[in-house]
Amino acid sequence: MNQRPLKSPADSDVVKTELIMSKHINAVGGVFGGTLLSWADVTAALSGTMFAGGPVVTASLDAMSFMHPIRLGWIVTIYGRVNESFQTSMEVGVKITSVNPVSQENFVNSRGYFTIVAFDEKARPTGVPKLKPVTEDDFRRQKEAQHRRSIRMKLRTLDL
Repeated sequence: MNQRPLKSPADSDVVKTELIMSKHINAVGGVFGGTLLSWADVTAALSGTMFAGGPVVTASLDAMSFMHPIRLGWIVTIYGRVNESFQTSMEVGVKITSVNPVSQENFVNSRGYFTIVAFDEKARPTGVPKLKPVTEDDFRRQKEAQHRRSIRMKLRTLDL
């Protein structure tokens, strides 16, 4: 039986930065939520690709809230990191922050958890490395990811 290789959460770190331009702004002067979701999805996929070492797809996204509006001219940063790995999937935590470059105010705008699945060259789910936490924060994030996964698994059995 092949043993899964070990990788640290830092092996999956992705940081994406965007400048908010007029094409990103909705009717009330903030960034479109769909634009932020798209950027978060790309960040999660990049993080999963770095960790898995190959192609990935998004399987699910836990609830994502938009906690503070982001305005024209602001700078947005999206962070992605694998919190836990399973057999063929990973939970990637994504955090979106912004800064108003004029006032220098910083905001945490959103957080979300993506389930990302790795695929092989024949487009079949394939194994991913085992996560090896290093820091206290890594261990905390891993434990919380395991808890969220158990909730996701329970929700899949409900007839909604």
